[in-house]
Amino acid sequence: MPGPLPGFGNHAIVNDGYLLNLYDLSKGPGIQVTKSLLLSSPDHRGATGPMLFAVDLATEFVGSESVVVGAGGFDALHFRIVDVPGMPVAHPPYDLWCTADGDYILLKARVGGYMQTAYELVEIDDRRRSSHG
Repeated sequence: MPGPLPGFGNHAIVNDGYLLNLYDLSKGPGIQVTKSLLLSSPDHRGATGPMLFAVDLATEFVGSESVVVGAGGFDALHFRIVDVPGMPVAHPPYDLWCTADGDYILLKARVGGYMQTAYELVEIDDRRRSSHG
């Protein structure tokens, strides 16, 4: 691998939120490609492996939004995974919303295509906020 590893995809849903921090927000909305990301499995659900599988990750920043989930209302960043070059099968449409506070906590996600899956944060214990009143 040339240079440091940009990130590791272990297929846990929390990891998908974490990997969104690879997008350079200073460049605004658009599509950016992260090269040489390692995954624990080439399956979209992580259903093979374990192994190290290198892919590129094309992420679109759609924009800032306000979202309400079971855990409450949040200022959010809306992203979309538009391509994962190197995967044996094309990734289905995948929209993700994470917190806009720099922690990239996944608030909700929606996967289309054959997966037809949705995730939503229903509870959060954020002690940092409670210390501020």
